[in-house]
Amino acid sequence: MRRKRSKRRRRPTRSHRPTSVPVIEDSLYESLPSQSSIRLITLHPSDFKDPIRCTLEVFELASVPPYEAISYVWGDATPRNRLRCNGRRYLVSDNLYDAIRNVRFKDEPRIIWVDALCIDQANLGERSHQVLLMRDIYSRAQRTLICL
Repeated sequence: MRRKRSKRRRRPTRSHRPTSVPVIEDSLYESLPSQSSIRLITLHPSDFKDPIRCTLEVFELASVPPYEAISYVWGDATPRNRLRCNGRRYLVSDNLYDAIRNVRFKDEPRIIWVDALCIDQANLGERSHQVLLMRDIYSRAQRTLICL
């Protein structure tokens, strides 16, 4: 006896991802080359309501270009907002999205460091080591922007 086929399409299954880690299509992160390497974000200029586009690059802490650090309230870490980083779709929390959108310039790029995006949150070893560098990261920043 044959089963009747359902006309409903099956959705592809997705692997379970923790909600506290931003969701990406492919890994955005490559291993950092040294113990003193950090990532910085270049926010591409655009109007406030335009989609966020950025580039994530690796630098040695001793020779970083001028940048600003962002401190913000993580809040609910559920990734809901889409941005493009290095040409890839990346989902981030509401608070991170709002902080980045509010510091972006309309007419020129802005280089920033923000922990949730510059540190591979899924890599516990990297995350632990980068936390040890935070004092240097914040002290080398031209200024720290506080987003509440």
